[in-house]
Amino acid sequence: KFSQGIRQYGYDGEDFLYFDIRASQWIASVNAAVPTKRDWDNMPNVNLYIKAYLKI
Repeated sequence: KFSQGIRQYGYDGEDFLYFDIRASQWIASVNAAVPTKRDWDNMPNVNLYIKAYLKI
């Protein structure tokens, strides 16, 4: 039974950004990801969709 997924992105072989399903926000793994985190955190409807999708 599948209970939960993860949404994570990497760049150049390193962790870059991942979605914290409990907080419904993106976590920057490196400083270079902070601008992307800010942009993606400002899309609450998309983040709610991602949270629901990952809980399927």
